[in-house]
Amino acid sequence: MITFEQFVADESVSLLRLAWTLTSDRQAAEDLVQDTLLVVYRKWRRVAGTESPGAYTRRILINRFKDHRPSRETLVECVPEAGGSAPTDVAVRAVLVRALAELSPQQRRIVALRYVDDQSIADTAVIVGCSPATVTTQSSRALAMLRRRPELTELFGKEEPCPIPSTI
Repeated sequence: MITFEQFVADESVSLLRLAWTLTSDRQAAEDLVQDTLLVVYRKWRRVAGTESPGAYTRRILINRFKDHRPSRETLVECVPEAGGSAPTDVAVRAVLVRALAELSPQQRRIVALRYVDDQSIADTAVIVGCSPATVTTQSSRALAMLRRRPELTELFGKEEPCPIPSTI
């Protein structure tokens, strides 16, 4: 059985990336991950005994995000403008944050799990608590919406509408 410390060492970066995608704020993401890991620590014997402690933890993170997020929160009030011709990480993040903020909460969770956390359709369905068909439909709709955003097309072209930076 894996220890909690090893689990945190293995999963904390991907949990933080997932949380940042959901919150669009590093401090809020760190708080969400810390809060999630505290819940997981308190239930560690049960969590470690599950088939997938990572999926169980992501479900807790998603649920805690849903429970503590105001329904119509402004995710970004001021986004710095990009300078120069090549997109910087800051410019890419700013564009992605604006685009992701326009997705429905469920689409945002599904996009975060599928394309940032690299979860399968089945695992995403389990974590979010919906059917695989819903994951497929919501992913398709979210990506279609992101593809219609001209600033994403300008940055990434038509083939790659939504690359998420691997560093937060």
